[in-house]
This record gives sequence, C-alpha cells and structure tokens, in this order.
Amino acid sequence: MAQTQLTPKCTLRGVYELRFLLVRLMSDVKISSRRGPKRKRGGTRSRMRRTTSLVSQPVNTMVYRTSFQLGPLSSGTTGAMAESFGLSISSSSEYSTLQNIFTEVRLISAVIRFAAVQSNGSTTTQGIVWIGTNLVMNGTTFTLPSAVSNVSNCTRALTFPTNIVRPFIYVVPVPPALEFSNLTADAPATVTPWAGSPGVVQMWADHLTNSTAYLMASMQCTYLLRGRQ
Repeated sequence: MAQTQLTPKCTLRGVYELRFLLVRLMSDVKISSRRGPKRKRGGTRSRMRRTTSLVSQPVNTMVYRTSFQLGPLSSGTTGAMAESFGLSISSSSEYSTLQNIFTEVRLISAVIRFAAVQSNGSTTTQGIVWIGTNLVMNGTTFTLPSAVSNVSNCTRALTFPTNIVRPFIYVVPVPPALEFSNLTADAPATVTPWAGSPGVVQMWADHLTNSTAYLMASMQCTYLLRGRQ
C-alpha cells in the first residue's frame, strides 16, 4: 500500500502554525503571572482596617441640645422691660445627669425665639425692644440693663416691635472656637470670654404699659460635652 508523503510546503506551514501557538501560550502565561490572583473587595484585610480605625477613636464627646422657657416677659411698674439671659448649661433640666457623665463643656450656638402676647388691637401701649449680647458678662456676673444704651452698645444689637406678627428669631453671636471649661463652672465668677458658656443676652424697652406681659420667649442652646468618667 502506498504511503502519502508530506510536501515541503505543507511541512513548513505546520511548523509556522506550531511556533505561533507556542509564542501565544507563553505570552498568556507571563501576563497571568504578572497580574496575580484577584483580591475580593471587602476582604478580611479591609474589614480589619475598618475595625481598627473604629476601636482607636474613643467615644468621649457628645453634642447636646437643650431648650429653656424664658417667658412671659413683662414690663415693670415704671413701664420699662429689662431682661438678661445667661447661656450656662446649668439651666438644662438634665444638668445633674450630665454632671455624672461628662466633665467639660463649651457652647456651640444659641437661638432665642420671641412671640407677641398682646395683639395689634390691644389697648396696651406698644414699643420697640432692643436686644444684644454682652460678651464680657455671663450668667453669673450679669446685671439688668437700666437704659437703652446698655443694650444698644452690645454685640449684634437689634430691634423689633412688641406687637410682632411673626416670631422674631435672635441668633446669639457665640465666639468661634471656644475652649472647654469645667461643666460645673462654664460661667464662673471670674469671666472667661474665651471658654465655657460666656456672654449674656440683654433686652430693654420703655414707655410701655405698666406691669403688662408683652412677649413669650424660649432659648435653644447647643453644647459640646467632653470627658466621660
């Protein structure tokens, strides 16, 4: 039986195809070795890193917000209305509880909201209220204003009528980046305008009807507490 012989043309073509396959196979192996195995997202290493980050940051601070009722605000027997509002955290209803948990405090912000008691049709005499913040006093050292000049020269002094139709909102100018003070002495007898809860909001109005309630008011303060015991 006759045997089929490969022609030189067929043999040469087969060698080229085999060489091409070998080169391609070696290229795939090199690429795979450089890339290495893919790492799954959210693996053990990333979970360990997140856990370590959380554990290394102790929870010893808290932002605390509280509100105080200030009204009703009334005129005196001479027709003048003089008021002063301290910003100390000691006015909070949870003050005793906070003392058992935290040791330091500083004021972040404070807002006072006013609403009129007397209507526009009332027979009472209406007037202009001056309001401002004295930053060299605090809730321990304050004195009541005795004239309009005691308030008009304060920081962020504003005016509004006693018969306001819509609530009047006064944003207290709290000094930025206050330092912490002892929670039980955030308004000490020796004034510290740079720490704790400094400042006192003062109000003055005159030529009003004697002994009459004019305004309702509430104050909301936000504090940063630190130092868990």
